[in-house]
Amino acid sequence: MYTRFMYNNVSRACISIFRNSSAQPKQIERTEIGKALYPNRKEDKTGVSRLWDKVKSLVSSDSEDPDAETEKYFQFSVERLMASPGRFTFEKFHTYLEELCTKLRIIGKRTIPESDITGPLLQLRNQYRMMSVLTKTELESDSYKVFSFENKRLIAQATNLTINDVEEMLLHHDVCKTDRTWYFRRLALGRSLPSSHSEREFLAYQRPIGRLAQQSYPKTDSLEAIKVRETWEKIPYKKQPYVLSTILKAII
Repeated sequence: MYTRFMYNNVSRACISIFRNSSAQPKQIERTEIGKALYPNRKEDKTGVSRLWDKVKSLVSSDSEDPDAETEKYFQFSVERLMASPGRFTFEKFHTYLEELCTKLRIIGKRTIPESDITGPLLQLRNQYRMMSVLTKTELESDSYKVFSFENKRLIAQATNLTINDVEEMLLHHDVCKTDRTWYFRRLALGRSLPSSHSEREFLAYQRPIGRLAQQSYPKTDSLEAIKVRETWEKIPYKKQPYVLSTILKAII
């Protein structure tokens, strides 16, 4: 009953739940700390980060304030992500992708030039295309486990894409599902939602992925957490002296 109340209230006044970006506290760039500890490491942005960087680059030529315009697109994506109650099935993911792709004008009647649909935008449109070849069972599911290797191969073949593209789509769905749960929990606790992607990234440590990635029993069902754990296991760990002082220097 409480969950239904939360969903109804979200659809009434979505924009009021976002914090005013002008009132944000000064944030410490975590990339500065990373560069201080690992100066030779290349920056590895997530697919979500690359998407919003691409959106900002597109609106830069037509807007006097690209940051504010990009925030509007991000807030729209959050509102549509939280629009439907219940499990976040692939059918709801399909609706979300359709609405977001239409808003970004990469599908529909008046699309942006094909030459601008590259990188993350092309990947987003390809994921939308994949939804049209999913079976009823797959659309009604909210778990990547319903997709066997053979299913992935057939989806890739039907859309003229690769198995890796299909796996990226499954990971995107899992990230959206986790974000969606996290957003509703923030509202239940009386906290505002991130008003921009940069604020989402800054608050991302509060998402449950870190805890799930370290969880050994019971085994997590989160694809994102599994990928995070696999990444951790690939990183060679070497104890570094004066780590704390290095971090403090980067902050100061």
